[in-house]
Amino acid sequence: MAFALPAVIVYVSALASGQEVVHTSKAGRQAYLFVTEGSVEVNGARLSAGDQARIADETKLKILSQQGAELMLLDLPAQR
Repeated sequence: MAFALPAVIVYVSALASGQEVVHTSKAGRQAYLFVTEGSVEVNGARLSAGDQARIADETKLKILSQQGAELMLLDLPAQR
């Protein structure tokens, strides 16, 4: 059995306190965000170390570090 693996883009970031990054994605994609250290605010929702979020139907993510933060973002095709 063959599997076609979709294109997955992985981002790893270390943000200083107060630093903001913006991730823009194309329609038809989703994101998984993992916060490994510190805390961030993502489009108004607060996430702390150990938290994760599954994000769908958003093409723009504003990620603001509340305190020094480390995170990983996976951008992949939306599941149907």
